[in-house]
Amino acid sequence: MTKKYATNEWDTLKKVIVGTATGATVPPMDDSLRYVNYADVQDPSTIKTGPYPAQVITEANEDLDTFAKMLTREGIEVIRPKPITPVSYYDYCPRDIAFVHGDTAIATPMPIKAREFNYKNIEHAFDNDLIIAPRAGGIDKFDKRCVGDPDILALNENYPAFDAANAIRADDHIMYLVSNSGNKKGAQYLQEQLGNTAKVHTLEGVYSYMHIDSTVAFLREGLMLLNPTRIKDINQLPEHFRNWDYIMCPEPTDIGYYGNYNNASVWINMNMMSINENLVVLEENQHSLRIELEKHGMKTEVYRGVAMKKTNVEKTNDVIVQKVKEDRMKLEESQQGASTKEILELLHGFMILMEKHKLSALAKDIKDDDEGDNLYSRTEEILKKLYPELAEK
Repeated sequence: MTKKYATNEWDTLKKVIVGTATGATVPPMDDSLRYVNYADVQDPSTIKTGPYPAQVITEANEDLDTFAKMLTREGIEVIRPKPITPVSYYDYCPRDIAFVHGDTAIATPMPIKAREFNYKNIEHAFDNDLIIAPRAGGIDKFDKRCVGDPDILALNENYPAFDAANAIRADDHIMYLVSNSGNKKGAQYLQEQLGNTAKVHTLEGVYSYMHIDSTVAFLREGLMLLNPTRIKDINQLPEHFRNWDYIMCPEPTDIGYYGNYNNASVWINMNMMSINENLVVLEENQHSLRIELEKHGMKTEVYRGVAMKKTNVEKTNDVIVQKVKEDRMKLEESQQGASTKEILELLHGFMILMEKHKLSALAKDIKDDDEGDNLYSRTEEILKKLYPELAEK
């Protein structure tokens, strides 16, 4: 019998909600926001509240629109939030709001009060079939000792509270992170709703700051990506998952952030989207991760946001030429002691640029100033010598 919703993280994606940055704001600081989202901040007055600048909203929406178009090209139906209720925080992370499995869709009891009715803006995507969990706004006490101490969690156990992004699915087994954004009561509530269709396994004492995706990511049946700074021993995982194969995620490339506070660690870059069990979408700068995934038979689609919109050949040619010049300078500097891995990442990034802009033909016309060789061919040749496994793909 066909299930209404996905039961794992890797089956072929058919329909997805892509968020919007419109109306995004940081709400006034209440206890739920202070202790759930900013437990690592000693002085909450340093957090700027209020609407995000117009430029940030515009550029974020451009990225999200581009991402939606990318998914549509893959044959995936894309649904966007509707502004049914005023945005009291943001609608650009629908992943946080609803947990789906089989025939069950739950608007989760989100612990940050400003987000407790976010589900109304995506409810239409579920044909109004969402189970509305009791709103966690009833959580009125937080453990203030959590500030600056990752071993103490913010949430009490009086009410179920969790974001959907605290859990990942592997068919009849769910891994649920107990953290500042999901308590044990939340795991119990999720188990009650799923009944005998899936077993909820809690992951505890690993990472207190919010969601699971930057700690563990399921790639396909029996293969997962792990954060080596948090998972140092496979026995930290729930017993059911200890016999899975795994990839230790290489150090991510930091792509920066807006404002005076980083809402996510650099490990957010291992938070990917699966198109199917062999194809994932990841952020364009994560060259080392892409290489590791390809070693394990995964294909990757590179997400580059606004840069994908540059279709004017003349402008793109200027970008390519500048990129080539910068890369040549780095390669020359690398002769003074760069590792093979560093050179590989540099070359691999250049190849990604060519692939995504479909400009390999253009690149073949760009000559090396010194020797007149075809730059694309030279890059490909060096890449294959450094990384024979890649040459076979």
